[in-house]
Amino acid sequence: MKGKVFFVSGIDTNCGKTMVTGAIARELKKLGKKVMTMKLVQTGCKDISEDILVHRKLMGEELNEFDKNGTSCPYVFELPASPHLAAANEGRIISNEVLRESINDLSEQYEIVLLEGAGGLMVPIRENYYMVDFARDNNLPIILISSSRLGSINHSLLSYNKIKEDSCDLAAGFYNVFDAEHYKIINDSEQIIWEYQLRLFPDSYFSRVSLKDLSSKLELDFTIFV
Repeated sequence: MKGKVFFVSGIDTNCGKTMVTGAIARELKKLGKKVMTMKLVQTGCKDISEDILVHRKLMGEELNEFDKNGTSCPYVFELPASPHLAAANEGRIISNEVLRESINDLSEQYEIVLLEGAGGLMVPIRENYYMVDFARDNNLPIILISSSRLGSINHSLLSYNKIKEDSCDLAAGFYNVFDAEHYKIINDSEQIIWEYQLRLFPDSYFSRVSLKDLSSKLELDFTIFV
């Protein structure tokens, strides 16, 4: 791989992975970086990945050749389920080689590739093979998206433990705030999650964000991508 590839994961579904991925790509693009986003596998839709469509809107771009030929999302399944089940429902198996080929194709063309996973780190790609396994086996630094929703402390800390246990590199953690009204809960959860990340990954980046729609802004230290 020539360009740098980052694996964007989350503590669960709908924590903000897609918004953060697209927003990071947009800001990197503003800095003059040649950046591309990917979706490892998309379930619950047809044709072009719905998450790729959101990425492009956030980046202010039209669909490109890699979106249209499936390189930016090698697997799209109709069943809105875990990738292993959605694939089995269509009599297919998700191949690491196919995924790696797409990643290699894009990393040869772009400086930075942001690869968005599906769900959390322990979502199965195949039986007994999970998202975190793919990140580990391909030496991809992880960007972990947490959130202010109830249950985020437990999900976040378990995710950090799994990243550490599997000897993966954590590039950054983002705490995505959905409801700004319950500030005491939000601030306390953020503090616990940040301190835990700092304990396990003292050199990694951490930031609070609030990415709710396509107009949301993102500020971060882009040195993690250079």
